[in-house]
Amino acid sequence: MECFDENAIEAWLQHTLPEQQQTACETHLDECVACRELIASCLHDTLIGQQAKDHDALRPRHISDDATLEAPTQVRMAPDPEEESDPRPGLLPSGTMIGQFCTMSLLGRGGMADVYLARDTQLGRQVALKWFDSERFASSKDKERFLREARTTAKFNHPNIVTLYAAGEQGDGPHAGGAYVALEFIRGSDLRSRLQKGPLAQPEAITIGLGIGNALIEAHRRSVLHCDLKPGNVMLGRHGTVRVVDFGLAGRGLPSERAPSSAGVFGAPDSERAVTTLSRNGSSAATPMRSQGGSPRYMAPEQWWDDPCSDRTDIWAAGLIMYEMMSGQFAFDAEELVDLASQITSDNAAPALKNGPQAVIALVAKCLDKEPMRRPDAKRFVERLEAL
Repeated sequence: MECFDENAIEAWLQHTLPEQQQTACETHLDECVACRELIASCLHDTLIGQQAKDHDALRPRHISDDATLEAPTQVRMAPDPEEESDPRPGLLPSGTMIGQFCTMSLLGRGGMADVYLARDTQLGRQVALKWFDSERFASSKDKERFLREARTTAKFNHPNIVTLYAAGEQGDGPHAGGAYVALEFIRGSDLRSRLQKGPLAQPEAITIGLGIGNALIEAHRRSVLHCDLKPGNVMLGRHGTVRVVDFGLAGRGLPSERAPSSAGVFGAPDSERAVTTLSRNGSSAATPMRSQGGSPRYMAPEQWWDDPCSDRTDIWAAGLIMYEMMSGQFAFDAEELVDLASQITSDNAAPALKNGPQAVIALVAKCLDKEPMRRPDAKRFVERLEAL
């Protein structure tokens, strides 16, 4: 598309363009330095004018009077009702600097983290910024462990794993002590949103299963477990790409005293994480999940028992996702947490998938074996899907 003129700038900033044109403009901005600088200049002039009326309310205090915005870092891509009405404290105002990233709008909230659309002020690209304020870490060791896991995940370079650009700790200002990760921003939706429309056709389900499986192969090769794999952590890009998010962040490196809700980067969390483990006699015990956690519906038996996780723990979740994609139903479904735990940890076999090719039915059954080492590894999971 052509570069912006003054009318287009005003319409884009006010979000009054038709959705298709708005999206085209956003894509153009990612590629055109001249237009980014033009909009940044307009924003800067606007902010200076607003500052004369109300400096404290309308301009971030940490941006000096002579600061030059190199990108439209103050722009909200769309009005976000949740950001305006959410009664919970702790939201970062649009324009807050976290490391080299400037927040633009809220993408989602979770018990552990808030996720913002943000712009990298050094490279000019949009990111999904996952922000953990200082109050959400139980101790400095939790923060150190989180950052260590994040930096491990940043080493991934795989087409089925969302890229982690940066991780760090906010060192100064009003938000000092918090930690963040900057993730690749995917234009699309998560698998949970897609499943709300019903089961998937077999070719689509197998394609997504292969994407998940290949992501697991890469992660397990690097000795990284997910431990919170679920549809909300599987992103479906607009061009058919399948990417898994939150490797190394979801199941490990979280505060031991808290069992947060899932903060999937896009969309609402699937459910609250479990705060209950089971004793071997079948009763429940109100003890923390410690380093394991997980979203109850997708937790493997060993997670409920608080036994060590392994690569087969992620395969259990992959099997549940395949079951759900093929049937449009949950393999395990109960209103009460203790009933769900009982279904998953009992000696009874997992429910059998009733529709689909026999090879898929057999594969899902193997993935949902209650004994971890009887489940296939990620490589075998992919091989059996490829054979279809």
